[in-house]
Amino acid sequence: MKQKRYYEPVIDMVPGVQCQVDPGEIKNVPVGDKFITVYFVVFVLSFSRQMYVAASKQPINTEMFIRMHNEAFRYFDGVCEECVYDQTRLVAIREEFREVWFNERFYQYASAARFDIRVCEGYDPESKGKVESGVKYVKNDFFYGDTFDSFDQLKTDLFSWVDTVANKRIHGTTMKKPEEVYALVEQSKMKPYLQPEMMFDANGQKRNVDKTSLISYRSNKYSVPMIYQSSTVMIRQDGRKLMICNSESSDMIAEHDICEGKGHIIKNTNHYRDHRKRIKDLEEDIAGIVGNELGQKLCTILKASSPKIYRDQFTGLIKVIKQHSDKQDIDNPLGLLAERPRLTVTFIRDYLEAFYSNREHMPFSWPDNQERRSDALSRYSIVPISGHHNKGVTAHEYI
Repeated sequence: MKQKRYYEPVIDMVPGVQCQVDPGEIKNVPVGDKFITVYFVVFVLSFSRQMYVAASKQPINTEMFIRMHNEAFRYFDGVCEECVYDQTRLVAIREEFREVWFNERFYQYASAARFDIRVCEGYDPESKGKVESGVKYVKNDFFYGDTFDSFDQLKTDLFSWVDTVANKRIHGTTMKKPEEVYALVEQSKMKPYLQPEMMFDANGQKRNVDKTSLISYRSNKYSVPMIYQSSTVMIRQDGRKLMICNSESSDMIAEHDICEGKGHIIKNTNHYRDHRKRIKDLEEDIAGIVGNELGQKLCTILKASSPKIYRDQFTGLIKVIKQHSDKQDIDNPLGLLAERPRLTVTFIRDYLEAFYSNREHMPFSWPDNQERRSDALSRYSIVPISGHHNKGVTAHEYI
């Protein structure tokens, strides 16, 4: 039986508080003599429904996402208290044990621009309906049946459409024109938008990492963690510092003082240490704590539940179990958990905390008539990081 869902009002009655943001894409758009995929981001102010749409012909990365926010806030001529997002990798890289941690580059921008980040729990369109509807509106109104001579024309036409159609229509929910509501009520409640200096970096460049974990910059070589060997990274100069970033997530992976001479190799010895512990070692550590049979069961379930990040789950499991090392009967709740078809470390952690806080009320078996659903884990959306590097992300709890 499907559990009834209960709803609570979204913050849309207070002007200047919230902007809902959602990326979208549409394929086979006729531009020139080609059919291309257009990637776009819709920004909707929750109170007035004032909208802005930014578009790109390339998949949206962190820097582009930041530039699009800049466009939106300049269009609104102000910034709201918070922006709401789905768990897109552009915002949320991972949670604890990789199950939500913020993209550090974007988090820095949000902090500098003075707005809070709010991430929906999992992928939940109903908790962010205005923007989800906004994406459909852009697809079905602006893009529907239209052709463009060039991508520049598309962007020009899109801006004109936002300005003269989307924000001048009678909104179906408020029964008012977004432009008028914004001008009369909401604009005065927005905070001034001061474009952060960190947003644009004219010195940002790509570099190839060689097989010895070195990149070249101004006639010198600098090291990066060896996991990035034979890959591409981004670099930028910040004063006398060389900042090296993951090319996909924009997370900083290395920092060096810039050398004045030429022909030098500047190395961080930590970059040449393999911090990755073998899976077998982790499994043996778990078995050593809870026993071979129970350890094997837990590892098997974690691996099946999170196949891309199970090493981190194993590491997290060891940490969680050690936090309850003084409990003599920990095999009981862990044994019960081992009967479930799916698990994550955070679920195990929360269950153990509840078990030892309310032992007399906790079940000693799962009800036979209860479907063993994975919905209990739905609030933990697993967002894998590309590559294996874990640094350079900023932790934040769901709001």
